[in-house]
Amino acid sequence: MKAVLILFAVLAGFVLSRLGLPASFLTGPLLVAAMFAVTNRPIIRFPLFIYRLAQSVIGVMLSFTITAKSLQAIVANWGPIATLVIIMLALTTVIGIGLRRFANLQPGTALLGALPGGAGEMIAMSDSLGADVRLVTVMQYGRLLAILATISVVGHFAGASVGAGQHAPAVAPTYHAEPLNYLVSIIIALIGALVGVRFRIPAGTMIIPAILSALAGILGIPAAPWPPLVMASAYLVLGLQIGGNFDAAVVAQLRRLGWFLLLSNLFLLGISALLAVCLMPLLKIDLLSAYLAATPGGLDSVAAMATDLRADATLILAVHSLRLISVLIIGPYLVQFVAQRLARQSDCVQNSES
Repeated sequence: MKAVLILFAVLAGFVLSRLGLPASFLTGPLLVAAMFAVTNRPIIRFPLFIYRLAQSVIGVMLSFTITAKSLQAIVANWGPIATLVIIMLALTTVIGIGLRRFANLQPGTALLGALPGGAGEMIAMSDSLGADVRLVTVMQYGRLLAILATISVVGHFAGASVGAGQHAPAVAPTYHAEPLNYLVSIIIALIGALVGVRFRIPAGTMIIPAILSALAGILGIPAAPWPPLVMASAYLVLGLQIGGNFDAAVVAQLRRLGWFLLLSNLFLLGISALLAVCLMPLLKIDLLSAYLAATPGGLDSVAAMATDLRADATLILAVHSLRLISVLIIGPYLVQFVAQRLARQSDCVQNSES
């Protein structure tokens, strides 16, 4: 049955690729794996090292979109980037409070389900903070599906301008390189996977390989871009692993919270598009790169999209990494603060009624 899953996942990737959708071998396998998981069919669980290695492979490829102009633009525009992160954190906090009030969720569950960290990080944090892990999973992965769908649509219609921004690479990477260059890529990918397994560095499995690959190029031994088959395999692993996190219980919860999640996701994605439009003239980047930077998706899936679309990965990594680190640092304190404030308000209401 697992062979059937892989077959359908590959076919889905090919179909989406023929339709011109970006990161087709991420989105297609993710949807197929989600359908298998929801219908209680066997799914594939990759060892942690293999999953981290797939992320590292994408991280190496991200390095080919890092340019000196991109780095200079980020250093010179930390104000707008930090403002973007703060606005998104504030908006998702408001959405979390709204979900708590109208969907009758616990404060910790509502906030951790709404915060724009990586889905895996928010789910792990919810377990340690006593929130409802299943509901947080539903909210995070429901938003992830919505984000992937919108990015696919935006990427498809913005295809003519992809890579045309000021900071995009001037030349698309070639897939013919010397064996030494491929060896550098392999070593860097393995280092990234080992670091990801051994240490809990936020998004380190992608960021570290991207930085090491860029440094290797500066030192005169550049890494080689992966052949399409290697990239498709990395996307396939990510899609199957993420899609396998869905199950029938998640779908049941989605039905209960469907309207609340749909409205909050539409609001959040609309704000992301508005912030992207505001970001374009400030950083002189194309719309797609700005939207990928502003969207509240998980870094691994957004980075995969950015790689396939040749967007400004330097900016995208900077914004998402800063936001993820901010959420991981302030998230627990924010949950406790909001929960205490809401508890005090509830006590005041009860006292006034009595």
